[in-house]
Amino acid sequence: METTVFLLAGGQSTRMGMNKALLEVDGKTMLERLKDEFQPLTSKMVLLTGSHSYSMDLPQLPDDASFRGCGPLAGIYTGLLHSDTEMNLFVACDMPFASRRIGKWMIDELAKTDQDAIIPMTDGILHPLFAVYKTSAKEAAKIQLKRKQYRLKEFLRLLDMKIVAEHDVPDALKAEYANAFWNMNDPESFKVVKTKIKGMKSNDV
Repeated sequence: METTVFLLAGGQSTRMGMNKALLEVDGKTMLERLKDEFQPLTSKMVLLTGSHSYSMDLPQLPDDASFRGCGPLAGIYTGLLHSDTEMNLFVACDMPFASRRIGKWMIDELAKTDQDAIIPMTDGILHPLFAVYKTSAKEAAKIQLKRKQYRLKEFLRLLDMKIVAEHDVPDALKAEYANAFWNMNDPESFKVVKTKIKGMKSNDV
């Protein structure tokens, strides 16, 4: 099923101290890594920039003017508002191990239902920033933005969503699923990512 992939790169990165989307991991910025990872899934990939601007050969969308500066929910709403596909995969730029195979699996799972979204969970924590939404979810996002209720947890409560966890994933994807939602928010976690990727490369040799 045709899907738009949205890369969320509009955050302020206050804890990291610099824009997470431009951090280099193994010679590529996070945005370059995610673009390369997910581009095989779709001919429709869009960069959601918030209030930033990037030198990258992808269509770029700033937050909708009515809700600029309202966090990732504004990015999700902006993406859904402009999407011309029913299925929409969102990936945050601070998830270095986000996997297109997990993304494709979530798209396929949502296509089997009439629900608004597939939201993955690990260790009891929901991950709405690497998830799949139908365009029908934009109304709930708009309601919450107008209410000035920007927390994603509250947005999700308005959706008819399917929560998936590791036990739902095919065995061949379980190892990827375990790492796919790991995110980096500060310099220490960035160091961990670089060490982890170095270790993964050594194991591939």
